[in-house]
Amino acid sequence: MNTQNLNEQHSAGALSDSDTLAIPCETFTLENGLTVIVHENHQSPVVAVNVWYRVGAKDEPAGKTGFAHLFEHLMFGGSGNLPGSYLERMLEAGALQVNGTTSRDRTNYYQTVPLEALDFALFAESDRMGHFLEGLQQDVLDRQLNVVLNEKQERESAPYGMASVRSIKACFPVGHPYAHTVLGEEADLKNATLEDARAWFQRWYRPSNAVLTLAGAIDLATAKEKVSRFFAHIPTGEPLQRPAVWVSAIQGGRREILEDRVTHARVMLSWNLPPYGDADTTALLLLPQLLTHGVLSVMHRQLVQESAIATFVNAWIDPGLVCSQLTISAQVQNGASPAELEAAILAILADFTASGTPADNLERVREVYLTSALKSYSTVTDIADLLSFSVGMLGDAQGYSRLLNSVATVSGETLRQTAARWLNEDRYSLHIIPFTARSAEIPSPPREVPPIVLSGEFAQPELRRARLDNGMPVIFSSRPQQPETLISLVIPRGSSWDVFATAGAGQLLSQLLSECGAGDFTADEIADRAERLGADMDVSIGQDNMLVTLRALTSRLGESLALFSARVRHSHFTEQEFERSRSRKINRLESHLNTADGMVSLLLSQTLFSAGHPYAQPLFGSGTPATLAEMSFTGLSEHQQRLLVPDGAQFVIAGSGDFDALISQLNTLFGDWRSESASESLVLPALTASTAAVYLIDKPGVSQTTIAAASLIPPGETQDDAAFNLLHEALLNGFASRLNASLREEHNWTYGVHGILTQARAARIQGFYTTVQADCSGDALNEVWHQLTAIDGDRPVTVEELEKFRRGELLRLRGGSEGVGQQLQDVRFIVVQQKTDDYWQRYAQQLSALTTDDLQRLAATLIKPLGMAWVVVADMAEAEADICRALPPGLPVIRLKDNDLPGLNPLNVLPQEPTL
Repeated sequence: MNTQNLNEQHSAGALSDSDTLAIPCETFTLENGLTVIVHENHQSPVVAVNVWYRVGAKDEPAGKTGFAHLFEHLMFGGSGNLPGSYLERMLEAGALQVNGTTSRDRTNYYQTVPLEALDFALFAESDRMGHFLEGLQQDVLDRQLNVVLNEKQERESAPYGMASVRSIKACFPVGHPYAHTVLGEEADLKNATLEDARAWFQRWYRPSNAVLTLAGAIDLATAKEKVSRFFAHIPTGEPLQRPAVWVSAIQGGRREILEDRVTHARVMLSWNLPPYGDADTTALLLLPQLLTHGVLSVMHRQLVQESAIATFVNAWIDPGLVCSQLTISAQVQNGASPAELEAAILAILADFTASGTPADNLERVREVYLTSALKSYSTVTDIADLLSFSVGMLGDAQGYSRLLNSVATVSGETLRQTAARWLNEDRYSLHIIPFTARSAEIPSPPREVPPIVLSGEFAQPELRRARLDNGMPVIFSSRPQQPETLISLVIPRGSSWDVFATAGAGQLLSQLLSECGAGDFTADEIADRAERLGADMDVSIGQDNMLVTLRALTSRLGESLALFSARVRHSHFTEQEFERSRSRKINRLESHLNTADGMVSLLLSQTLFSAGHPYAQPLFGSGTPATLAEMSFTGLSEHQQRLLVPDGAQFVIAGSGDFDALISQLNTLFGDWRSESASESLVLPALTASTAAVYLIDKPGVSQTTIAAASLIPPGETQDDAAFNLLHEALLNGFASRLNASLREEHNWTYGVHGILTQARAARIQGFYTTVQADCSGDALNEVWHQLTAIDGDRPVTVEELEKFRRGELLRLRGGSEGVGQQLQDVRFIVVQQKTDDYWQRYAQQLSALTTDDLQRLAATLIKPLGMAWVVVADMAEAEADICRALPPGLPVIRLKDNDLPGLNPLNVLPQEPTL
């Protein structure tokens, strides 16, 4: 990557040569047309494999919409030499990342695997490219069609889910390649035939239409040998016809109002732009940052902070090969109307197109943009995706470098003129308002599937420890090849401490502390300084701990640490800032409680712990609109003094900073930090819970049924983390789990099943969450019950399941943490869970020694469906009879209306059950 122009554009505070996004790579092409990009990077013993096919929703003819996305799903259904689930095979191979995505312009598939599994991953991708049709049968098509239709219904029936559908149809004329959604039309999908699918593959899934990127612990010579071995035998494709550039103006503008079952109105404004990489679209890349990103942006300041007519405002550019699009979206609050909010957005935009922005502001935003680009590609997974994207969208692997150089040189006047030219009255305006009414010839295959063999023991990265002058511990994990250093201050006081204040106080405080002033800095000044340094500071809170985290470029660590110290020790917020943040939080909670997952979270948080227990905070610490309304400025200020003290706190660090220098800097900034008085203490009482019940929530108008269940596991129930985690993965969580295999892959009732697993100091919560077709509610509930009871009955854990999940987990451990962020999380887990420094080493040893008896013992102890809290959210007028026929036997049933939930009182509504 040529970084000369990029660096010459900045003076004080600019990115240094060592900071710039430089991605060295080599490119070669096989005789069959396959383009291959290789980036050598030995920071971890893993390789990212990314295959980008130049086909997307834009290539779908009339009557075949949704085909590109459908085919993404089909490609995970098995191939000629690897029948069965592709995802399961990759998870068994220890893949750290594995998935596929579809857009208007491309379909890509990726996995990041340990070196031991690289041959297998390349074989698997080549088998999909060269031998897919051998495994494509009608049952595979039928199964994936149902999954895709479930996904479409789930996304489009969610609150605000139809906004993008309406926008696409309004912004592009009939016949435009972008005039339909990636998910497609339901009728087209239902009419898809096996012959259609075969024809789609034969046309588009050819080496000459693909880009293969390898990034990680591999050199060019090795890559050439392996790629040739696995891909060279695949025949090339035919010449293809592709859509041309078509930037369709939204002549005179279009306006629509969409009624939706939401609690707050939203405004969306969209403009069509030239294709990605065009000089005008490149010039506008900084505009979303200028307008809406961060507390210093003009729309956030005027609409969210000053006038408070919006809860949030966001802008983004969707890149496209045919054309691009800029969208501004904002949510209404404080009694404002959508029309008022739209007028305010357009007034700010008009002022910008007339007067531009100060040069200093533009340079700040430019620095943020370029620094974010640097930090966004710190893992080989991200690097592989960027290089594929650069070839697919910009023509070659260095296209992204040229684009960054253009962003680095664009002037304020060019940005202003370009915005004035494109962001005019030819736009689409959508107001989403609440609806409140309640009613071919196959080549010879490769001969042998490459084996995956574990090579050597897992080696945990070395940890270094020290103490500051005030006694605060510091734990450090080195990652010298990274440009960043991450620091987390772990404070052992979390949302459970809301018992001393008001429910939701900790989360509101963490939101305020992430945005307010600190020391001599105002809120705007600290945000400006952080952006110019390329530093991110975040305050978050869990049940037991508050985390203050700094992510900084190592080359600027000293200045960033000074800012971090001010944030930790001297944060201050005004009563006006308190009122503004509380209002936004209430607005967001009202929206969240209108969704099925919000209702599930509210009920589980108040049923799994008895009333009065510190963990029984609504929404696991968020509070409710009612509790937040009761909160006072003085009370929250006192809560800050209660939580943000050094007692018991410690620093967790990962990255490329020098350890000795870090200790010296931390001593200077924190060595004298001591509590002014004895801090309060929280004693967690013995656990009692109200878990054994079924809660039926009536939410009229929903098109799908949500089913969730969870149970509480007190400390001491399991000391074997490895067995517990494998059992959770095998039964409840992830693509290969029994629940997902049954509900999604076998019966096609859902888009997916997700495990629930939290680990607080005094208890774990284990369970699952899924959304199913409404007409299959009873059958799905029956099947869930069957799967949960069978594991301790007629279907115990098998040796095959144990080996599959164990091998995958061991390979992921061997692959290591890909980025410095994951490395920080691994070390922080040791600190938060109070584990020994060699925890991950011992965890790997536990995995290796596991037997099916170990998992079966845990299953008998922990998987107790009659002891779970069950929550079902549905349109009960349509589904209740079906659901009631399938309810687990012997559990009390409690019926609730969705509009009763925000005022839920566990003492009055929920039954009190025996102690665990």
